[in-house]
Amino acid sequence: MIGGLNLKKVLVVLLVLTASTLIYFVVADINYTPNTEENTGLDKYGNQNLKEDEYQEPGLNEVQNQIEHMTLDEKIGQLFIAGIEGPTLTDYERDKFERNALGGAILFSNNLEEPEQSIELINDLKQMETVNNVPMFLSVDQEGGQVTRLPALDPIKSAEEVGETNDPTFAFKQGQLIGNHLKDFGFQVDFAPVLDINSNPDNPVIGDRAFGDDPDFVYEMGIQMMKGLQDQHIITAIKHFPGHGDTEVDSHVDLPYVYKTREELDDNELIPFKKAIESEANVDMVLVAHIMLPELDEEVPASMSKDVVDILREEWKYDGVVITDDLTMGAITENYPMDEAAVKAFQAGVDILLIAHGEENLDEGIDGIKEAIQQEEISEERLDESVTRILELKEEYNLNNDPIEDVSIDEMNKEIEQVYDKN
Repeated sequence: MIGGLNLKKVLVVLLVLTASTLIYFVVADINYTPNTEENTGLDKYGNQNLKEDEYQEPGLNEVQNQIEHMTLDEKIGQLFIAGIEGPTLTDYERDKFERNALGGAILFSNNLEEPEQSIELINDLKQMETVNNVPMFLSVDQEGGQVTRLPALDPIKSAEEVGETNDPTFAFKQGQLIGNHLKDFGFQVDFAPVLDINSNPDNPVIGDRAFGDDPDFVYEMGIQMMKGLQDQHIITAIKHFPGHGDTEVDSHVDLPYVYKTREELDDNELIPFKKAIESEANVDMVLVAHIMLPELDEEVPASMSKDVVDILREEWKYDGVVITDDLTMGAITENYPMDEAAVKAFQAGVDILLIAHGEENLDEGIDGIKEAIQQEEISEERLDESVTRILELKEEYNLNNDPIEDVSIDEMNKEIEQVYDKN
């Protein structure tokens, strides 16, 4: 009898153990999650996509965490702002932006045909998958005057017209006005203001884009316009360092030469840039021009010259973002292969390489940077320096991918009328 009871107990225990084991495997199978982008932190291209707290490393800030988890290709992608060809984003262009995890996009008048289409395009760019969930810089040249990209608006005064008011407060209002329009359209970066000095009447590219011909006055008006843009939460880029005002060749077409000594530049062209950087104002970006300055560097233009960029980095201790002018301008494409231009510019101390036209140009630029890193011509530490500056600027302005609902051109034009009528 005792043996029978023991046997029954053993059988009960075995049954309980068997049932428990079956339940465990059933539950485990139900809770099993396949190795997809949602739980690996990878997007469909194999890029990191840090959306969960579990990927955050202790002791590092947000930017450091992002960089810690970025692949080489992702870091390189952040160095590039690229353009698109038409008013809509093609599947090929979308793939190009996502696959290369590009840091930003630039749009021109041919991309912005009318308000509704422009909003649709900008929202399309915002909705693309981005590396580490970092928004792209959505950028444009909106200076006023002849350089106006936004569609359907009444005329915006040129820098020369703003300068003629001799009123820095009006320059600030001009910045606010343009900044508010850009913000409503969904842009985050304006390649403005122009700090060039209109010192050469034969200059084919600056002219009324400059506030005037006196360097101190150009600084005062330019810095106020910059502050007005920033007041509307727009990232600015002062341009065209070290000064494009005394050229007789349009760098869109070919490479201009300026045969001034450093002392002559210090007494004129460099003054607005130096004062801006040394002021209490926050200079977000400096855009470097494609100009040959043989007295400073006989071999390459300013945008590719360490001697020129070091005026910013070493002499003036500027640690913000430095960006090239468009590397697909004739000044570069007529004289240098794209991969060489991109590498030399980055080696000079530039952070962002602007390639506005030509898909093959973008491919060559990216490939050039990657090969230079693989060949140890560029260190990954140097790469991380630029990526850090870029991500910190995006974080500072709290960029996001929130869609733009609509824009009211009527309201914008009323604002233009009100601002200009009061001046």
